[in-house]
Amino acid sequence: MKYGILIVDNRLKNREQTLVEAKRAKEQNIRLIVIAVGDRVQPDKLRQLCSSQRDYFYVENYSKLADLKIQLIQTICEGKDQTVRPTLSPSISFSASVSINVDPPPPNNAVVLIHRSIL
Repeated sequence: MKYGILIVDNRLKNREQTLVEAKRAKEQNIRLIVIAVGDRVQPDKLRQLCSSQRDYFYVENYSKLADLKIQLIQTICEGKDQTVRPTLSPSISFSASVSINVDPPPPNNAVVLIHRSIL
């Protein structure tokens, strides 16, 4: 299974098309995880994009994203033969791209999409 992580900090501009694309991703066996950032998001609409309710996360601002790293790793690795050990020091960094470093790496690739008022 592949993973898509959608980080959203605004209202969806084209909700219907976004729902179509989310459905298409799920049909291609991509598990969609949504991270809502800030108070301008619409949680009820974003939850419709997730593969399940446990794949929805919320943070107050971008500086709080690092607080989610262990939860995201556990979400991605759940059901696998790997476990998240407390000695891991995964990191999430933000600039033009996002990197998630885990040792050992998650069993599948995670695709990270950042939404900044473009959908």
